Amino acid sequence: MPSLREAQHRHAQNYRDIYYEARELYLKGNEDVLRGLKIFEQEQLHLESAFKSLQLRSDYESSRLLISLVSVLNPTNEIRFPPHQRVRWLEAQHRAAQITGNRRAEGTALGNMGLAYADSGDSRKAIHYCEQHLLIARETGDQIGESNALGNLGIAYKNLGDARKAIEFHERALAIDRAIGNRRGEGADLGNLGLAYAALGDIQKAIEFHEKRLAIAQELGDRRREGSALGNLGIAYGKLGNMHKAIELYRQQLATVSEIGDRLGECNAFGNLGGAYRETGDRHKAIEFYDLQLTSARKIGNQRAEGNALFGSALVLYQLNMQAQATDRAEAALQIMEAIEDPYAAVIRNSLSQWRGQSS
Repeated sequence: MPSLREAQHRHAQNYRDIYYEARELYLKGNEDVLRGLKIFEQEQLHLESAFKSLQLRSDYESSRLLISLVSVLNPTNEIRFPPHQRVRWLEAQHRAAQITGNRRAEGTALGNMGLAYADSGDSRKAIHYCEQHLLIARETGDQIGESNALGNLGIAYKNLGDARKAIEFHERALAIDRAIGNRRGEGADLGNLGLAYAALGDIQKAIEFHEKRLAIAQELGDRRREGSALGNLGIAYGKLGNMHKAIELYRQQLATVSEIGDRLGECNAFGNLGGAYRETGDRHKAIEFYDLQLTSARKIGNQRAEGNALFGSALVLYQLNMQAQATDRAEAALQIMEAIEDPYAAVIRNSLSQWRGQSS
């Protein structure tokens, strides 16, 4: 009769293999994305049970198995798991990598932790973990890991308001991904460059990068990245004043990410639509979408999106002469944005100052 440890290992190996199949389907793209995600949903409780049993052990074989179990979840875990849960799993994977002496796995876990913190809005923690990932990736000759670390560092610096530094990181990542033929990574780099150039105010250049990213996502059948590219194109067209085009793109974004259950993508799409309807003067529709974004952001633990939803709705409430409610929401937004060092905090602070001056 097998021991408890042997039974737990067999259970974990079985669901690791099932999730490997789910990941391979997801990466094929198009209609296979949904097939892969369906397997993930059907077997999620078994997966979590296998993870918990391995997490409690510190022997070499259990640690090796835990590394492989967490690894096969990428990239589906970004869709189905909120950032705080991803961090918990990745911390366990990092410990397991140290036990087994697997430096490449250690670096990958650190990098994915950085990405999870970036998704939650904590850019400083993201930088801390991604810098460690970059060092290990270079030490182990992991070029994909190096490009991922560079790209994630670029995202974090852009979110802190340093778009020029972000561009440097994204260009270095793009050079690596093109050299090794990593089309998925190349698409991500192009989209990130689009976001950085948009932050600098170069909207036409941003559109060029986002269109290239969209083309690669569609080529690969990557529905999640397709949704992201559609949303970013919408933001760019909105900045050019073409709100009709922007809303059309945001609607496409929402339909795409909702189809695959991408909660972060939905949260972003809700916020994009809230902002677009605010610009067109449809205030009640704007409030509706900002409230959807706020609920979604709190559910997945995304502080930046929560702050954006609070302040976006505050602007609409102020336009509706609901000053007290507007001020309350703006103050809550400012508290969040200051905590995560988001440069948008200055805009919120300025608006609050003006509102208080007008009411005094």
